Formats: sequence, C-alpha cells, structure tokens
Amino acid sequence: MCCLPSGMEQSLYTKIMNENILKVSKIGLGLAIILICSLFILKCSEDKAGKKTSANNSESSVEDKKELITNAEKKNLPDVTSSFELKNKTFESKKVESDNVGTQVKKAVKTSVAKKAVYVQKQDKTEAGLEAKKENILAADIKLLEEKVKLLEERIKTIFETLKQYAEKKNENSAGEVDGFNTEKGLSQDNKIEDKVDEPSPFKYPTHVLAGGFSTYEGWTGYGLQGTYTYRMNDYLSLGVQGNGFFKDGKYKGDRQLYAGIRANFHIFPLIVENSNFDLYAGFTMGAKRDHAVTKLKTMGYFGMSYDFCRHWGVFAEAGNIGVVGLRLKF
Repeated sequence: MCCLPSGMEQSLYTKIMNENILKVSKIGLGLAIILICSLFILKCSEDKAGKKTSANNSESSVEDKKELITNAEKKNLPDVTSSFELKNKTFESKKVESDNVGTQVKKAVKTSVAKKAVYVQKQDKTEAGLEAKKENILAADIKLLEEKVKLLEERIKTIFETLKQYAEKKNENSAGEVDGFNTEKGLSQDNKIEDKVDEPSPFKYPTHVLAGGFSTYEGWTGYGLQGTYTYRMNDYLSLGVQGNGFFKDGKYKGDRQLYAGIRANFHIFPLIVENSNFDLYAGFTMGAKRDHAVTKLKTMGYFGMSYDFCRHWGVFAEAGNIGVVGLRLKF
C-alpha cells in the first residue's frame, strides 16, 4: 500500500467513507421507522380509551335526563315537549300576524297608489278645463277688439264726411264773397297795397359780399392791396377767401410779398341790435405767404366794422396784424 501512488490512496479513502455513510443512514432509517410505528400504536390506544369514556358519559347523561323527567312529573312541572310545542305555536301565531301586517301594508300601498292616480286624473281634468276657459276668454277678448275697431272705423268715416261737408261749405262761402265783391272794398285794398309798396322793406343781412381796399404791411410799415369774398351763412357767421399784395418798403418796385388764405368772421352786432346797416365783427385768416420764393404758413387776426349806406354799397375798416380800409359790394 505504501508503494501506491497518491491518486490511488485518495480513491480508496473516498470509497471507505461512502460505505460508512451508507451504514449510518441505514441504521437511522430503521430507528425512524420504529419510532413512527410506536407512535401510531399509542395513538390508536388513546382513541379507543376516549371512545369508551364518551360512551360512558353519554349513558350517564341519558340516565340523568331520565331522572330529571321523572322528578318533573313528580313535582307537576311542565314538560319540555309541551314548552317546545308552545314555542312552535307562538312562532306560528307571530308568523300569521306578520303575514296579516304584510297584506295590510300591501292593501294600503295599493289604495294610496289608486288615490294618487285619481288625483292626477282630476288635476289633468282641471288643467284642461282651465286651458279651455282661457281660450274662451281670449276668443271673447278678440271679438270685443274687433267690435271696437269697427266702431273706430265708423267714427273716422263720419269725421272725414263732416270735414268734407265743412270744406264744401267754406268753398261756397268764399265763392259768394268773391261774387259780392264791391268796388269800394277793391279800392281800399288797392290803397293798402300801395301803402305797403311805399313802406321801406325790412333790412336783411347780405348773403354775398365783395370787398377791396388799401392795406398796410406787418407792423404797419409799407402798404399794399387787399381783396376778399365772404358768404354770410347766418346772422352770426360768414366764411370766405382773401388775397393780399404787400410793398414792404413802401415802393411799388421794392420788396414785395404775396398772401392768400381763407377767412372767417363772427358778427357781434346782431347780438345787440337786429336788422341794422351797421355791423361789428371779429375774424381771422389762415393761409400761405410767399416772400423771396419762400412759402410759409401764416395766420392773422383782426377786428372790423362796416356800414351799408345804400342797397348794394358800403364801407368797411379792419385793424389787427394789418390795417385795411375800403369799399364793399353786397348782393
């Protein structure tokens, strides 16, 4: 054995160990089987003993019950069976009562449902009757309105007829007056017409006015010419256009300037006196001035007055940034 290699020694060692393990396991299995069998035998013996004791106990309980029954008969106590029968009777009576209560409840529900249905039907009938009454009332109101409309038409017709008759009578009376016109009345009316012609016609403010005159330059240095046209829109306002040519150094061949723009006048005197030949006004102009080939925007303000000495002619004067005096033609 000593001369065997190390690998052989290990295989023999493992083989021996396996054999020992098998022996030990067989011994353990045998012991376990023995223990299980012994426990089973002990359990069976205990069950038998318990059954015997339970049988003995049941026999003793039966005997005790018999003794109790005999004692109860002796003492004239109620029997158990009779009490059980009483319980059954009470249960059956209660069941009958509950059945009676259920039937009563069902009847009450049925009656309430029937009453509700009758109430709903009555309500529907009443609503239908109310609607029918409303329709009848509306129809009656419509008839009354139609009658009223007819009466109104008849009244209108009668009014028109009376108006026609009145107009016819008036025309007849006027024709009679024309036929019975006498010469004296005719002469008097002619005289009245002549008197009206002789009376002076009331003054009216002119609608169109053309004006022109001499003006000064800014700062009242130099002189120039001005021409305007205005349209009288009402008693208090007039609009128009304006043109100016100025000689700044006071010489025709000197430095000149041109101006063109629109103008507006607010007439003050009609607020004080109506229909007067005299007038006061305030106004302004806005336009463009051209000086040395340069054009600029320029505005000017002024106060003015005018006097119409005849039907178409008058004089005026204005003072403000510049002064103007001239004649005006109105038509």
